[in-house]
Amino acid sequence: MSNLQLLRIHSFQEYCQLRSVETNLLNTSQNIENKIIEQSKNQNSFQVDGYCKICNASSSFLVDYLYCNEVNNIKIPNWRERIICLSCQLNNRMRAAIHILLEESQPSPDAKIYLTEQVTPLYHYIKHKFPNTVGSEYLGKDIAPGFVQENDIRHESLTNLSFKDGEFDFILSFDVFEHIPNYHQAFSECYRVLSSTGKMIFTVPFVNHSAENLIRAKVVDDNDNIIHILPPQYHGDPVNEEGILCFQHFGWQMLDELRALGFQDAAALIYWSDYFGYLGGAQIAFIAVKN
Repeated sequence: MSNLQLLRIHSFQEYCQLRSVETNLLNTSQNIENKIIEQSKNQNSFQVDGYCKICNASSSFLVDYLYCNEVNNIKIPNWRERIICLSCQLNNRMRAAIHILLEESQPSPDAKIYLTEQVTPLYHYIKHKFPNTVGSEYLGKDIAPGFVQENDIRHESLTNLSFKDGEFDFILSFDVFEHIPNYHQAFSECYRVLSSTGKMIFTVPFVNHSAENLIRAKVVDDNDNIIHILPPQYHGDPVNEEGILCFQHFGWQMLDELRALGFQDAAALIYWSDYFGYLGGAQIAFIAVKN
């Protein structure tokens, strides 16, 4: 089994029609994950065997309870972040991101890729495999787009990218757009810098059962004053120890917004695989195709 089974959905209406498929997937995943947890109880960490698509080999995945949840006095691992291949050292979501890129696009070694992170293991792997990769971090609103620090960290704001039109074949962005108040402008900038046949693969917090986006906070004036519609939620940030505010969780409205900007196609990709070590229930990534 070398391919990842993806449930591809383009709209809220289509999701409603296929909800039973997702429910069956959730039930299957929960049964398997509960069995793994039961077999490994009272251990601080444990290993599960599977196949790493990144290593293209059978592998063991290390699981621990860092950032775990607790339900009925049972610790539930943070499967998304804390199931790590012992060979390549990439976690669940990083391996899945690369896997989806390879299966959806089969990029050539000289593909031009923009990755909206630069200090992570994922960036270092992508840069090694695809040398024409450019990565960046957001370092502050007063820094010029494209500025590169002495440590070679590049600053970019997704609402005002320094790149020329059509510069990249692919954009990869993982858990970033939820932190951008004007995410429409960020999507528009990504569309601009993609080539005519370019693709964007990304993840965001997503509310499967909601047709509409869920706005948590808004910037209300030019002084960046914020009003909180829901209790503030902060996520980890590799360049900011204080974390970063989440402005929205997305719903199916997001796919319509991407198509309205000019993307020919936009879809949610729902997946789960104990074979590949993609545990944690039904997971979701998104693809937007320019042409």
